[in-house]
Amino acid sequence: MPLSAFRLETLGGLVLLAPDGTPEPSLSTRRRKLAVLAVLALASRPVERDTLLGLFWPEQLEDRARHSLSDTLSHLRRVLGRDVVVATGSTVTLDARGRLVVDALALAEAVRAEQWTEAVTWYGGPFLGTTSFAGASASFEHWADGERARLQRLFVTACEAECLALMRKRSFGQCAAVAARWLDAAPYSTDAALYRLNALKGPGTPAARQEALAEHARLTRWLATEYEATPAPAVEELAERLRKQQLQTPGSPTGPSPGRRPAERTPAGVPAGAATSAPAGQGSLSESYTWAVPSPSPARSATPVAPAAAPPVVPPPAVSPGAREAARSRRHRVWRLVEMVGVLLVIAGGWAWYQRAAPTGSRAPVIAIVAVYDVAGDTAASWQASGLTQMIAAKLGRSPAVGIVAPERVRFVRRRAELPEQGPLELDQLRDVGRRIGASWVVSGGLVRGDSVLMFELNVHDVRTGKQVRVDAVTGTTLLTLADAVAARLLDAAGAAGPGPRLADVETANLDAYEHYVRARELLDEGRSNEGRDELDRAIALDSGFVSALRERARLAVNDRDGDVVTRLAAVFPRYADRATEWDRVELALHTAFQRGEHARSEALGRALVAHYPSDPRAYQLLRNVYVAHGRWAEAERTVLAQLALDSLATAAGRGACVPCTAYAGLAEVRVLRGDLLGAERALRRLLALQPDLASAWSSLGLVFAYQGRDAEAVESMRRALTLDGESSVVRSTYWQVLLMARQLEAVDSVAARWAADTLRSTAPRRIALDMQVMLARERGQFRRSTRLLEAAVREYPTMERLLPLVGDNMARVGDYAGARRYVERISHDLRPTPPPGAPLGTSLEGDRARDFVGNHATLADLIAPAGDTVLLLAMADSIERLAGRSYAGEDWGLHHHVRGLVAMRAQRWDDAERELRQARWGVAGFTRTLTALAEVQLAQRQPAAAVATLRDAYKTQPLFRARHLPRSELDYRMALAMSAARMPDSARVYGDRVRRAWRDADPEVRRLLAALP
Repeated sequence: MPLSAFRLETLGGLVLLAPDGTPEPSLSTRRRKLAVLAVLALASRPVERDTLLGLFWPEQLEDRARHSLSDTLSHLRRVLGRDVVVATGSTVTLDARGRLVVDALALAEAVRAEQWTEAVTWYGGPFLGTTSFAGASASFEHWADGERARLQRLFVTACEAECLALMRKRSFGQCAAVAARWLDAAPYSTDAALYRLNALKGPGTPAARQEALAEHARLTRWLATEYEATPAPAVEELAERLRKQQLQTPGSPTGPSPGRRPAERTPAGVPAGAATSAPAGQGSLSESYTWAVPSPSPARSATPVAPAAAPPVVPPPAVSPGAREAARSRRHRVWRLVEMVGVLLVIAGGWAWYQRAAPTGSRAPVIAIVAVYDVAGDTAASWQASGLTQMIAAKLGRSPAVGIVAPERVRFVRRRAELPEQGPLELDQLRDVGRRIGASWVVSGGLVRGDSVLMFELNVHDVRTGKQVRVDAVTGTTLLTLADAVAARLLDAAGAAGPGPRLADVETANLDAYEHYVRARELLDEGRSNEGRDELDRAIALDSGFVSALRERARLAVNDRDGDVVTRLAAVFPRYADRATEWDRVELALHTAFQRGEHARSEALGRALVAHYPSDPRAYQLLRNVYVAHGRWAEAERTVLAQLALDSLATAAGRGACVPCTAYAGLAEVRVLRGDLLGAERALRRLLALQPDLASAWSSLGLVFAYQGRDAEAVESMRRALTLDGESSVVRSTYWQVLLMARQLEAVDSVAARWAADTLRSTAPRRIALDMQVMLARERGQFRRSTRLLEAAVREYPTMERLLPLVGDNMARVGDYAGARRYVERISHDLRPTPPPGAPLGTSLEGDRARDFVGNHATLADLIAPAGDTVLLLAMADSIERLAGRSYAGEDWGLHHHVRGLVAMRAQRWDDAERELRQARWGVAGFTRTLTALAEVQLAQRQPAAAVATLRDAYKTQPLFRARHLPRSELDYRMALAMSAARMPDSARVYGDRVRRAWRDADPEVRRLLAALP
């Protein structure tokens, strides 16, 4: 570091140090200016002024925002020098050579140069630490999240290489210290834990082994307390061996550690790595080395998990183990406090948002209809009371003067509180239910049926005080007129009498249809899609114009790609559009804007829906879905947390249906995309604590296990999901994907044969089985056979035509690039766009057309790149860039960078290629084709360790998701080559053996590739 240089520390916090090592005083409290400096310092090219305005001053008027940016740049010039900040008319760049040292850049450069000791030293903790500033935009947080994940991956790569070198030199103490920091960054990393324990036992003395056992006990407690997890089987096996060695040593203190469990074994029945260990007690270099670089068995991936949001990394002090444990405990208490404060801020922000969005004057009451019952106790007429509840709620839901809690939520909370589902409740019980769901008023009353008139004994109580707000006897000749009258009384009590909504508008007058619809909603929330689909069909059969039922059924049909049902419902829906509620209209407007690529408007409509219906979880789910599609995962997670805060009391109410279940499932999905696999696992475990028999939750947990390489747990979780709901198409599809991720290809083959013959109840199992057989052939390198299977499947099920681009991919993989190009260009014009999953009927298909164009042309470019014309590829990149913005999916917006990266690779412009490919990444796993191309560039730049880290990320997605065009076996092939180049022979051999088994009967063109394997 030059003596005259400033130092920008971004790892573990954000501070600018003057050349004398003291914090620069003029920037010590100006976090926004420091953050601008960080963005400029880490940018690989000039930054657009508009980009900086959007990152740091999104809420200000343009003139004021530009003034703020100019003031910030002037201040940075005064501190660093006038020539450091270079601003043109539209861009800003930093020319800080010799004047500024940035720890994040130094870390990346050290990893690039394979200077592992220096790289480990530079890492001071998560990027920006807990730094924040008022008015930080969602875009800035998204950028920071990406940098945090990238730098953490570099640190983990450096730790792995540094520990290997230290263990080879028998520098046990230094390796133990590095492994401790590695564990802080990647708590569930099997490799980090093995390095840590082997380094501690390295001297081979009884005291060293006892210290390693004590560390294992601390690790077990830490994982259980902080992550609700246990050490990996390989770690347990090592601890078991150490215990046995201690027992054989006379006079050595020993004892079982907390959380001890039997060692899991590989299919051959031998503990992983046991065959290569040295005799007990010798403490030899070979024993330490073997366990420092564990060789994964076929049943367990060696991929260490490095989540995007990890605990702070603090070098372990040279103090006693007890003091180190206390320091770690203090750090976690601090982070827990920070997390709690963050949740409170989310809740407070959402409340302030709602207060701003609410009408001026007194705040509208939130009404919950808690107890409507038949006074005569006639159970056969109980659905009249339930129907009256639904009708009143539907009418009030159209009025901005009141908020209405969905009757389904009320019913769920009554069940969980173990209250009777029917009949009256005491005032204390009414208020308790109201408090749990955030209502300000609770409504109760009995329904009395006469010969020609119906009467409802209306009672309204204030939840906070218990005071009676309204008591009335309301009459009507039918349930419809009675619901009108009750709604009018409630609006009047809220001070909203007058013109108001059209109370005569109802969704259905058929109470049996209501019964089936409500039951369907419950089943769908529980993940029982087949039963829910049947209930919706019954509701529509009873009332063909039941708009809510039509919309729900259409969603399921779109998710199932059932074109016949979509077409039939699309013809029915317009005839009854006038019966749609205000919710239906706003939701349709949101989806239409979303589909047309109106990104800002669709997000604004989602926020408006939340503001207008702050007690309805569906609003939060819609907004979360929009944010996820746009890649705004920080905002998506905050939205889910706000939804969970809304239902926090209902969550703990007891047994029964679970309102927050969809929120926890959504939270897990967002965390997977952000790379926080441990956070996703925690969310799913909380969901299963509420609903232990929820098949969809076990299915999602199986995927999270598979992403972490915990294959045995993944398969067991999926088998449990199948036991709970073996008819679910989603569960079936996920099950075979998990088997494929675990490399159990024979099991996939067996399941496919069984499901292909299962056509008695529905065609879904056979469609899934045909898809399995197509993908299995690709996994085995049998691309010609895969093409034949796919073309036959499309003839049998035309809805599978969207898989036809795989035929072009198969052709390219056996060397027919010209044929692949002709085929993909031809079918791209024939494919019919269909609405995205969850879209209501009537949604525009414009976004799907844009997405199909962008996706198909990016796929075509990828296929022909090895033998393609670079001029053509650049023209395709330009076309993709022009149309990508019209796609509703943010993952499409950077695909032009992928194509330009391929062009740069052909010209061997490696720096340009790496920059373009990094900009094409999407989330942690991203597009696997982008990641494999990036790894190829890194190998060409002689950065094999970085290539290994990049490829590890590629395993963290589903084979049928963004990885459909990349067989898992090819990913294993690339990983074997990268590990061999990175001098990791044991792991390279394991991955190579997996490929040899998979490609045993592959096409000749594929088998020739085996010669390159280590």
